[in-house]
Amino acid sequence: MTSIREHKKHDKQNEKAITDCVEKYGWFVALFNADEKGTSFAYTIGLWKKYKHPEIIAFGLSTKTLHKILNNAGERIKEGDKLLINQEDYDILENAPVMFITVDGEKHKEYLGYGMWFNEYKEFPVLQLVWPDRKNNSPWQIGFEEEFISKQPILNKDYLNQL
Repeated sequence: MTSIREHKKHDKQNEKAITDCVEKYGWFVALFNADEKGTSFAYTIGLWKKYKHPEIIAFGLSTKTLHKILNNAGERIKEGDKLLINQEDYDILENAPVMFITVDGEKHKEYLGYGMWFNEYKEFPVLQLVWPDRKNNSPWQIGFEEEFISKQPILNKDYLNQL
């Protein structure tokens, strides 16, 4: 069992790694493996403070893939590109469109702990990168492959209502 002291030490190490990475590269990608509680996910930290661009969260792919695609998105933002909301984007994944949708603010506490810490617990915008199934259907479209539904929770209630 982890002690409170060990947990605080771990947090301090993570906070330093995040701060150093944002300073050096412009953002940090926090990675979380799938476990008994849920699917894998990753999110950026630093895009909002550094570039005034919403942070990005994505779910359900390998952490290696999530890391790569969030870094690709970060590079685009660093170069001055603004990711468009609610439109297909073919520049993130090969041969498949993704879509960026806004994340409801109440979801921040559930998924974006270090992001909240980095932004001093002040509000900040987040986009969810939503990937399609093998037939390029989005999760809210008829025919979306059922095996992927649990891998990609949708963090926007307007889109959830379409499911």
